[in-house]
Amino acid sequence: VKNPSEGEETSPPRLFGMEATPRRSQGGSVNIDRLMSATVDFHPFPYPKLVTLSGSWANERRMRIHSLEQGKVSIDSLRGTSSHQHNPFCAITTTSEADSLETTGDVWAFSFVYSGNFLMEAEVAETGRIRVNCGINPKAFSWDLPCGDSFESPEVVLVYSATGLEGMSHAFHGFYRENLMPERFKGTVPPVLLNTWEAMYFDVSHERVMDLARSAVKVGVELIVLDDGWFGNRQDATSSLGDWYEDLKKFPSGMEGLSNDINSLGLKFGLWVEPEMISVDSQLYAQHPEWCLNQQGRNFRCEGRNQLVLDFSREEVQQYIIDKLSDILSKANIEYMKWDMNRHLTEVYGNQIDPRKQGEVFHRYMVGVYKVLGTINQRFPDLRIETCSGGGGGFDPGMLF
Repeated sequence: VKNPSEGEETSPPRLFGMEATPRRSQGGSVNIDRLMSATVDFHPFPYPKLVTLSGSWANERRMRIHSLEQGKVSIDSLRGTSSHQHNPFCAITTTSEADSLETTGDVWAFSFVYSGNFLMEAEVAETGRIRVNCGINPKAFSWDLPCGDSFESPEVVLVYSATGLEGMSHAFHGFYRENLMPERFKGTVPPVLLNTWEAMYFDVSHERVMDLARSAVKVGVELIVLDDGWFGNRQDATSSLGDWYEDLKKFPSGMEGLSNDINSLGLKFGLWVEPEMISVDSQLYAQHPEWCLNQQGRNFRCEGRNQLVLDFSREEVQQYIIDKLSDILSKANIEYMKWDMNRHLTEVYGNQIDPRKQGEVFHRYMVGVYKVLGTINQRFPDLRIETCSGGGGGFDPGMLF
């Protein structure tokens, strides 16, 4: 257990962080098939409840209250993201009614600081004892640990509140603001933005965006975000993901010229990207079809939304995206980046990884995404990044860059 909350010993809520770091110090390598970041046991108490946040696209994070009896209740994701369906969060409570739970009752809450596959489960034994497990989903995970190496699991943040969900929420909010949010954005109010997508879809151009901006500034908008359609030969959803360079037919002066004109109106400028995806109809795919998640030699590739998934476990993929985004961000005054992710991971096979170690690909993919985001953050410290995923499909503390 680490990171005990500061303050008086008697002041609820209390907050801790937990993680697991196995190390192989002698002998040959071992294979990790299951590694929970947090395992916490509770003594029996009457009528325990499990609170989860579940839902669907555009209906995420609806509170569900499950009665805990002998047996197991769990939520998880195997989609490669935290997902629209379940959030990597759960809580054990002593109060059964949602209305009274907001401000009364004991709450023991678990928030997993990770953006990939996860498992949150609560099991009641025959004795009434409750065990909560939180960590990487073991159904699609294994890790080869050579002698002398260690593996650090993602962290789980635990909160105890004696004042219901309200006290719990305040504790999480305060902790994440202080410890996960970029320092430069603490205590700031995000700008009021207008995104071009619903107004124009793919039919964007310099003049059309400027016309929208001139109207937007009159009603108090502070930031214009240019969404899909600005790059490659992107006329619709069937092409050009991966070709991250300006379409000079639509934007003759590029993003630099557009951002300058937007700034001249007193507005900030932001840009949409979807770096984890690739179109079959793209220059990048023609050059590097092996960069997709897929087993070489298999002709079938499962497209979703007319796109495949780049293998972010590959260092060359990470570097390609870092270079392309850095080039765009260096040329223009872009103060906001909308990083989208509109499909889940399938055919999760890394061709550069030993066939015996394919259980590592999901986690290596997520570590690669974090590396790219972290590098962009370091290179462009004033850039505000929205980690969108079809809306709320990537709403998790691991994405709080």
